[in-house]
Amino acid sequence: FETETASLDFDAAPNGLSAQEVVTLASLVERETAVADERPLVASVIYNRLDEGMRLQIDAAIVYARGGGSDRVTYDDLEIDSPYNVYEHDGLTPGPICSPSVSSIEAALEPAQTDYLYYVASPEGDGSHNFSSDYEQFEKDREAYLESQQ
Repeated sequence: FETETASLDFDAAPNGLSAQEVVTLASLVERETAVADERPLVASVIYNRLDEGMRLQIDAAIVYARGGGSDRVTYDDLEIDSPYNVYEHDGLTPGPICSPSVSSIEAALEPAQTDYLYYVASPEGDGSHNFSSDYEQFEKDREAYLESQQ
């Protein structure tokens, strides 16, 4: 870890996050998207939600809280009693949910500058996401994704 991140400036982290918090945020980014170009966007959403006092509501954290697996997150999963349940608890998870890549750590240190608060998997099924600033657009994007899954 120290070798791979030696060139990164953790002291310049946005919002005054500690190195541990940066790695925690990066782990959420890592598990939320496999598309490298989207990592700064996902990081932006996380920072924006934290700034707005919104819960993160990140499904990857729920998967971690339930012990892993590839099954879809269910409404029952959202009620798991865990400090990693960011549907029930404010802020970041207590620690990382995985070992993030350097590109996810870089995204956590230098997020895109957006007003995005939401993202949902794209209906194209290519691993990309649609990002939005308002809940109404998020709902439209979510419905398009759900329709693509039928």
